[in-house]
Amino acid sequence: MSNAANTSPGAALAHDSALKHTTGEAVYIDDIPLPADTLHLAVGGADTAVGTITAVALDAVRAAPGVIDVFCAADIPGENDVSPSGRGDEPLL
Repeated sequence: MSNAANTSPGAALAHDSALKHTTGEAVYIDDIPLPADTLHLAVGGADTAVGTITAVALDAVRAAPGVIDVFCAADIPGENDVSPSGRGDEPLL
């Protein structure tokens, strides 16, 4: 979609994908099939707001159907900070 004739400041400009969105041709992330070997991650948190974790029993989690592996903070090298601090992308694994 060309906007060459519509270049004055403050003029409405069509988004690059506007035509695909309005005609139903746009491909959305949920439309793309996942690879067959895709794994999903679930994060578990403490059920108490304040306290000290002294032990974590994960045998039942590891034995649950479909679970491939379980990671704890000690299993992840580097800084374990996945807080919403606005520092940009933070790789988890």
